[in-house]
Amino acid sequence: MKFGLLALCFLLLGYWLPQWTPLWQALVGGGTTLVTLGVTFYYIDTRVFAERLAELETFS
Repeated sequence: MKFGLLALCFLLLGYWLPQWTPLWQALVGGGTTLVTLGVTFYYIDTRVFAERLAELETFS
């Protein structure tokens, strides 16, 4: 779940922060970098969760 929270933070930062400061927008390319990181962490989180669920089903 840590990755899921991290993903949410990156997605929110990628959406809101570029609207606040032009310098930040120039640095991260309009927030697309942060949104990409957010999606990546979300994918990792769901992947890890699915693997752990499969392990639990194997043991039971």
